[in-house]
Amino acid sequence: MQSFWDVHTHNKSTKKNSIFNVIAGKDKIPDSGYFSIGIHPWYFQEKQAKELLESVITQARNPKCVAIGECGLDKLKGDELNFQEQVFISQIKIAKEFNKPLIIHCVKYYTQLKKIIDQSNFFGPVILHGFNQKNKISELFGAENYYFSLGKSLLNSSGNSQEILKKYYPKRILFETDNSDVLIEEIYEKASQILNIEKNKINIEIQNNIKTIFAEIII
Repeated sequence: MQSFWDVHTHNKSTKKNSIFNVIAGKDKIPDSGYFSIGIHPWYFQEKQAKELLESVITQARNPKCVAIGECGLDKLKGDELNFQEQVFISQIKIAKEFNKPLIIHCVKYYTQLKKIIDQSNFFGPVILHGFNQKNKISELFGAENYYFSLGKSLLNSSGNSQEILKKYYPKRILFETDNSDVLIEEIYEKASQILNIEKNKINIEIQNNIKTIFAEIII
């Protein structure tokens, strides 16, 4: 049976080709498999930041930790934005120090998020998780080191994900389940229908992107 990469999941019963998202201060490190770790803007307050950053640094040394995140900015939920920015900048520094990709959570603050990444001189891979924005927003992230990770929204023809898939496939696309009950195979199957390309061929392209993004971290 073919295995399909799920680059961002909250499902603890993770498969071999998946990256479990650990929310610092909330989730336990999985006993096996790859994971990312980050300080999510919803789940921290200023008084917790130092302790949570230390936990991210500790786990960044773990060979099974393949990325920092999800981290980022949320204009609608979480601590006040200036402090969200400070914590985000700190996590970018960790990603730079340990040479790991970033997995991004962003809500209605994409312009500022891009500005912060640029000012931090971060040129590593950046995965925009759960991306379902219009082309105008996607064009902010024109550089080749930015990837659009598409999930459940791809099943919705009235969303933006289908157009993002068509525009950026194959080199800038990844797939995820996030916290949904949708199977990763369903996401690939829908992509196959939208692109009119065999699912197995799509899988090969996504595997190539995984190799590019995670270099020698994922074997």
